[in-house]
Amino acid sequence: MRRTYDDPLEKRTDFWIGFAGWFAINIAAAVLIQVVSNLRGPDLSGTLMGVLTATLIVVNLTATIVLAVRRGFAALGVVTAIATSLWVALIEGAFYVISLFAGGYTYYFRGNPPRGSVELTYAFLITALIVGAIGAFPIVRAITKRIH
Repeated sequence: MRRTYDDPLEKRTDFWIGFAGWFAINIAAAVLIQVVSNLRGPDLSGTLMGVLTATLIVVNLTATIVLAVRRGFAALGVVTAIATSLWVALIEGAFYVISLFAGGYTYYFRGNPPRGSVELTYAFLITALIVGAIGAFPIVRAITKRIH
């Protein structure tokens, strides 16, 4: 049964619950997957982690579809959270490649053991996270302002 909303505040609340809930649940699931995979012992093929990650993706898709049918604005929050995380991942990837060159990892590409500044790489990744979040903020805010 589809939810009927009485006022825009309920719609926005549903949106933010979907948005924040998606991040909270997926971060907890990623940590749990990592812990379970590590407890199992060395799995060089990555089979357990792959199966658990694939399961998480299927659960995410199923939850989004169910929310779209029952609580549309919560589903909009989930889709916005997914888009935001993809945006941040894109920025993280670009900054990571830059950090490889800036941190002196050029020998890694020639087959030698990796050498370079791990601290600089982390600084670039933290900066990318901040830049991605700041870049996503106006879009997320515009979406919430359009909810009537």
